[in-house]
Amino acid sequence: MKKAYSSLVAFLILASCSFDSDETVIRKEFKIPFSAQLAFFKAKPEQSGWFGREGLKIDAHFQFNQEDFEEYLADANQSNQWLPLPIPNDFLMKMLRIKYHKQGIINSYKEENRPLPEEGSVYNPTEEQLFESRVKIIPVTGPNGIFILKSAGHDIMRMPKTTHVKLDKELNDFMIGILDFDQKKLFVKVSTGY
Repeated sequence: MKKAYSSLVAFLILASCSFDSDETVIRKEFKIPFSAQLAFFKAKPEQSGWFGREGLKIDAHFQFNQEDFEEYLADANQSNQWLPLPIPNDFLMKMLRIKYHKQGIINSYKEENRPLPEEGSVYNPTEEQLFESRVKIIPVTGPNGIFILKSAGHDIMRMPKTTHVKLDKELNDFMIGILDFDQKKLFVKVSTGY
């Protein structure tokens, strides 16, 4: 009887500690109305492992109808947190942690006491090459739109986030929302470096 009672208490405690779904977190963070249809969603990893959701990547697309789009755009413009497309390259360089990744390559060779391969090779890409390969994770949209960038520093799906209108340093994680005016669609990308 005592064991059954303990199991029931544990179940109730776990049930009360519900976590919002990824979609719910994204909708709350970007204030996306529920009338906006989730047109695409992909998360990797889908669930936490022993150390959380290391290397989390989420892509989500929300389709607005005309009325909701106009209201969402008006709210975005009033917030003064959304910036015009295209996203500047120096902004993307910091968002994608290009210098951090380049330094990581150099450090790995130093730590192993191996000579650094020629710069520009597959094993030692330039910052420009790293940028070209990493920028591909950003949703491709037309130039007619706005974007917003948020980061938490760690545990991006549960911690409070900061909205960035400029970047002074590289980010450890980010949530970017890109509102495409022509498609009336919000593209969201979540990425973590932990």
